[in-house]
Amino acid sequence: MTAFGTFSTSPLGSVEKPTSPVASLPPLPVGEGQGRGSLWLCEVFSTGRLRWATQSREGMSGAKTRLTYEENSVFKQKAHTMLIRSLSDCDEIVAGDGTILRELLHPGREYRFAGRYSLAYAVVSAGEESKPHRLNCSEVYYILSGEGKMHIGDKQAIVLPGDAFEIGAGEIQWIENDGAEPLAFLCIVDPAWKAENEEIVAL
Repeated sequence: MTAFGTFSTSPLGSVEKPTSPVASLPPLPVGEGQGRGSLWLCEVFSTGRLRWATQSREGMSGAKTRLTYEENSVFKQKAHTMLIRSLSDCDEIVAGDGTILRELLHPGREYRFAGRYSLAYAVVSAGEESKPHRLNCSEVYYILSGEGKMHIGDKQAIVLPGDAFEIGAGEIQWIENDGAEPLAFLCIVDPAWKAENEEIVAL
């Protein structure tokens, strides 16, 4: 395990509000030969002896790693690191199928994620629908809020919050929001989503 350095919170005291960046703490070198620049401490919070911080790699935007550690403790990369991706830190894009998307986890990005799948948060506005498309890998949707109609091949079903369903590799799919509120859901693609693995289909 690689020690990044000793965190001493005495210069900051008990910090209740985030400071970005915290000038009194220097950037920390990325360990284990990653060679991806420095980690900058962006936000610091505290509750008793437990401290946690949000860091981002130098030159990166929208990708942060939250670190937890105890006051005056030595931070060990594997022993004390927890990858936490906040939805508010993820850039919002319009996906190829027309959904509003925020990518939460992907093994091919700058942060270290050991999974082979990708996880995204998607929204379809009221009265809208995604474009028919297919992936050459398996996908799972989990409905968070709103209601809609899911189309997979020649099958369709009403979907509600709490519903999870699989879309098989190669199946044509689209989701329709026929409710009055935004339809929000999680998308899990396994193996992780790649642009070359998705095809928009004209019906």
